[in-house]
Amino acid sequence: MAQINWDQPFHVDPATLQPAASGVPLPTYGNFGGAGYSQGVFIANPDLTQFDPVPVDALDQEFLFHDQASALAGTTAEQAAADAALIRGIEVVNQGRLDAQASLYAGGATLAMIEQLAAADSLELLSQGELAQASGNALENIGTGFRG
Repeated sequence: MAQINWDQPFHVDPATLQPAASGVPLPTYGNFGGAGYSQGVFIANPDLTQFDPVPVDALDQEFLFHDQASALAGTTAEQAAADAALIRGIEVVNQGRLDAQASLYAGGATLAMIEQLAAADSLELLSQGELAQASGNALENIGTGFRG
């Protein structure tokens, strides 16, 4: 199933690796995957009660959960907790059930969230085992995505 939205990119500043108005374009995923992308559109403050459109698959559901947690996050620590939860959620849905595009995007999203945790000095939210497993699975997912 083709759920990567190549024609709806968000941008990342290559110097800071943070979402930006311009920079390196990265595609969005489904209806909820990508910086600033929620409910199938780019939106600054997503409506937490809005579920239309619905997530396209289990990975997109994890992105919806992350959008909801991010919208409620009032501190850097709360945002870091939301990012760690997304990593854990991707690990759960990963379990070999992702098609090539979902696998590719899941790998990239996991590495992006690990980078966000590192930037927030919050890597301790993941155990060393979780961090190693998530990193390894992310690289494997990216390879699976490219092969598919």
